[in-house]
Amino acid sequence: LVAEHGPDYIDLAFRSGAFFGFEAAVAGGIPIVRILQQSLAVDSIEEVRGILNGTCNFILSGMAEHRLQRADALREAQALGYAESNPEMDLSGRDTRDKLAILGALAFGQWISPESIPTKGIQEIDLVDLLYAERLDSTIRLLGTGRKTDGRVRLRVSPYVVNRSLPLAHVSGVLNAVETVGRRGGSFLFSGPGAGGDPTAVSVAADILQAVSADSPVGSWNSASLRARAKSAGAKQPLDPDDALPFYLRFTVRDEPGIIASLARILASRNINIDSVLQKPWPDKSNLPFIITVEATPFTTMEKAAAEMASFPFNRKPPLLLPILV
Repeated sequence: LVAEHGPDYIDLAFRSGAFFGFEAAVAGGIPIVRILQQSLAVDSIEEVRGILNGTCNFILSGMAEHRLQRADALREAQALGYAESNPEMDLSGRDTRDKLAILGALAFGQWISPESIPTKGIQEIDLVDLLYAERLDSTIRLLGTGRKTDGRVRLRVSPYVVNRSLPLAHVSGVLNAVETVGRRGGSFLFSGPGAGGDPTAVSVAADILQAVSADSPVGSWNSASLRARAKSAGAKQPLDPDDALPFYLRFTVRDEPGIIASLARILASRNINIDSVLQKPWPDKSNLPFIITVEATPFTTMEKAAAEMASFPFNRKPPLLLPILV
């Protein structure tokens, strides 16, 4: 609701002298809205990224830690009340996308329509991907990421292969985490329960307290600058999709000679450098999974290469393309 209609609510609250609090809309009990609006307001935020959906994080953690298939991890999440009976909003990444739209508005001063944010969920992640990620000293997390450089905003939701040297790789279960990078303050990581009655109630009650104690009915959430950000949403500024990152490519193929050579030709034709090729022993040679990792490449270039590689008849399913966070 806030991601889609936040600019209208903020403008209405500002004009009517009402207080509009939405702390609980992002990351449950983590006070990230207040942090961005108050504690970090004097810094220039250059990057924000985080684990914003506890259901997906629980599923991916269970797959990695207990060697569960995705469907089994989902059933466990539903049995424990962490996933809805229809989990599509979570698994598709749309819940993370909506929360990222709000974070992007607060961090970068541009209220981006959620529909314009490139979004990939976890439906294609298999247990084999977590096993290969381990070989890369990494794990897989569904992240919402945002970056602002030279006035251009990049927002994206995707599963990322996250190196274990990074704090986000160690946020497991239903916990959420948000990392911010400021030009002067540097990096901060905020982690805690992202859902559930008690953590959400803390955020709601904090908004109520802020409303009754504010110097004016409007309060700091509805400052002139935030209203200006909300009103700028009508401009629908386009996102820049071309951030360059290393990538993980997982193929599932009917084993035959010449597969690596065919894939390498496509990568070379687009000036994409291979970093590694990994293939675990696999009993079913008619559905053989292996991975190729490549050095930093623009998203659009990598997506075009993956689409071209998907056309080979030896593929048993489309290649899985994931950015790597190092």
